[in-house]
Amino acid sequence: MDLIRVTRNLQHDINPVFLDDTTLMVVRGEGRHRRTYLYHADFGWQVEARLFHNNTLRTFCPEYDWAVSADGRRVLISAERDGDTISPERGVYLVDLDRKVTRDGF
Repeated sequence: MDLIRVTRNLQHDINPVFLDDTTLMVVRGEGRHRRTYLYHADFGWQVEARLFHNNTLRTFCPEYDWAVSADGRRVLISAERDGDTISPERGVYLVDLDRKVTRDGF
């Protein structure tokens, strides 16, 4: 059996989950700054993509809970979208991995 190192980040990788045979979802960071990343075997595990991100803000969107559908194509995320880590407002968001989000379609 060959071992392959997938991530090389200084932050802790938490709860890795295979969404399918070629896609790995990893939660990264400390409790109040956690974010989700995807890694793809098709790209040699070298390419990471941030799963839930708000490009309209100059800060991050902390994530708190995740639930993956049985087929691995959708992820339910509890997170803040306003970038304000002090406010208690959170939302629940469904991310469809089969749908590409574009600026026009958002």
